[in-house]
Amino acid sequence: MARFGEVTLGMVRMQNTLENPPQEIQRLAEAAGALATSITQYLSAKVTEAANTLEQNESRKAMEPLLTAPQAAEHLQVSRRMIDKLMKQGILPYLKIGRNVRFRAREVDAVLAQRCEVNRRLDR
Repeated sequence: MARFGEVTLGMVRMQNTLENPPQEIQRLAEAAGALATSITQYLSAKVTEAANTLEQNESRKAMEPLLTAPQAAEHLQVSRRMIDKLMKQGILPYLKIGRNVRFRAREVDAVLAQRCEVNRRLDR
């Protein structure tokens, strides 16, 4: 019996929709517009958030300490000659500022960690 009521109610709604199509179209257009506005606001907030995160990451990189070759050698506990060798092999990334060579501290640490990991694998 409830099913009959649901069908009847649905038919009444359908009939109202057919009787007032401009109003229904207007209501749907307003709903679509509201949805589009919500989506636009959400996406705008996410883009702004991503841009701020990128900006913060870039500013952190800019403030990151740079090491000279002797400092990098001391940090890795290797000779200056070994630093030159790692640079030439492309293992140790570096920056050229004029004629000077500098290393990002985190990249030096990454090379150290990578080389230690390789040695651990070989020991097994």
